[in-house]
Formats: sequence, C-alpha cells, structure tokens
Amino acid sequence: MDASFVQDTSLVGIIGAGLLLTGGVVLLFLSWQNRRARGVERLRRVLADDAGTEHDPSLAATWSALVRAAEDIGSGSGLYASLADKLTRAGWVLNPTEFLLLLGGLSVGAGALGWVLDGVLVAVMFAVAAPIATYLLLSGRADRYSSRCDEQLPEALGQMGSAMRSGHSLQQALEGYANHGSAPLAGEFARVLADTRVGRPLDDALLAMGERVGSTDLRWAVRAMLIQRRTGGKLAEILDVLAEFMHDRMEIRREVRALTAEGKISAIILMALPFVVLAGVLSTNATYLQPMLTNPLGRVMIIGALGSMGLAWFLIRGIIKVEV
Repeated sequence: MDASFVQDTSLVGIIGAGLLLTGGVVLLFLSWQNRRARGVERLRRVLADDAGTEHDPSLAATWSALVRAAEDIGSGSGLYASLADKLTRAGWVLNPTEFLLLLGGLSVGAGALGWVLDGVLVAVMFAVAAPIATYLLLSGRADRYSSRCDEQLPEALGQMGSAMRSGHSLQQALEGYANHGSAPLAGEFARVLADTRVGRPLDDALLAMGERVGSTDLRWAVRAMLIQRRTGGKLAEILDVLAEFMHDRMEIRREVRALTAEGKISAIILMALPFVVLAGVLSTNATYLQPMLTNPLGRVMIIGALGSMGLAWFLIRGIIKVEV
C-alpha cells in the first residue's frame, strides 16, 4: 500500500473524527440553548403578556422550532415518556426529541466517517453502531441509577416507619429522608415534596416517582403505601414490613449476583477475545486481513461474525440474568 495513500487516509480520518466531535458538541450546545430559551419563554409568559413579541431568527431559534414540532408529534406516545424518564435517570440534560435528533446526527456523522475511511459497508456499520452505542450508554447509566435507588429503599422505608411511629405524617417522614438520606433516592423524595408544594396531590407525586425511577421495588412500595393509606391502615406497620421484605430481597439479589459472576466474566471474555486476537494479528501483520476488507465475500463474513457475536451475547445474557 502506497505510503502517501495511507497518510491521506489517516488525515481524512482525523478530519472526519474532528467533524463528528464538533457536530456532537454543536448539537449539545443547541440543546442547552433550547432549554434555556424555553425556560426564559415560560418566565416571560408568567411575568408579562408578550405573546406577540417577535424574536430574531437564529440557529438556536430554528433548532427550538424543530424540537417543538417533533415534540408535538411524539409527546403523546408512551415510548416518548419512557425515554424521558430514562434520560432523567441517566442525568442527561436532554429531552427525548433532542436525544433522538442527537442520535440522528451521530449516525450521519459516523456514516460519513465510515464512508471516507473504507466505503459503503463501513459507512453502514458506523451509522448503525454509533446510535446503538449511545443508547446502550444511556440505558446503562439509567439502570445503575435505578439499582442505587433499590439498594437505598429498605433503609428509607425503615426510617420513614420510625418517623411515623414517632407521630409524624407521611409527608413529614418523606421530608425527613429527603433532608438527611442518601442520594439519589433522597433527591427523588425531595422532588415529590416539590411537586406537592405546587399543588400536585401526594398520591400522584409518589406514583410518578415510581414510574420515573423505573424500579419495580419502589413501585410496589408506593402502591402498598397508598392502599394502606386509603383504607385507613397503619402506615408505620406496612412500612416496617416493606423494609424487611425489601432488605431480604436485596440479600437474595446479592447472592444471585455472586453465583452468576463467573458466567458474566466468561461472557465478557468470550466477547472480547476475537477483538484481542484481531488487535494482536494487526500489530504483527497489518495487511493480514486486507483480503477480508477488500473482498465482498470477506465483508459479508465479517458482518455475519459480528451478528453471531451479538446473538451469542443476548443468549448468554438471558442465561445469566436471573430475576428476583
């Protein structure tokens, strides 16, 4: 392979990566500007009636108009609400529309980079892999948030039960944990209290918290508390029972995680092994796999191998994932 061609390809690849990174930064900046503009607009509507005021056209304003139009289309969907909750759990300051537009921009940018590097096949692979990897990153962060809330739930229920036995109301018990408890569950309780201060019923705020956090345990606890509250039962007793039950449930989960740890490590090794071997081969002979990349049959075999690995990962994950 000609040295000048390699240098040109490397230079183009670096430029493409820079453009992709720049595009992602621009999209995030416009999303932040859109949130700021919407907050200012809401404040203006509260303080003064300036609905007829015209705003200067700009890139941020165009982005805001595009986001609002997409929100009008998707806001009634259950998937839209689910994605919004997942973004909240992950701590990403994006709404679902902005996130989907970001995925689209990443897909286009990654596809363009793949096209520059090695033609149509690599472009398609990059265009598909970029949004999938971003969504998996989002899901991982959201799941970790839910897991931390699950781990803190028994302690929170126990403290609330003790507070209610001392004569405090449910709202005061929530406030006590919100002020002195551990994040992130304390933050969720604080959000419930903030909702009630602006007129939202406590029951609705608790149910919304259960859906927002995405924790089955928390949803169960909220529903049990509300049923006991509506039927006139003793909340302190049900909170103690729930705290003990959730504590035992977490112990079983830890035991299951310990028993399935070997399977998880085996899955990681099996998935990483082909890439480690590939890196070793390329480090010793960079042109060894050139026929696989230039021959159409070789490219099909690469795609088939990646698809088989993905299928194997989901099968192994289904075996080692035990619901408790």
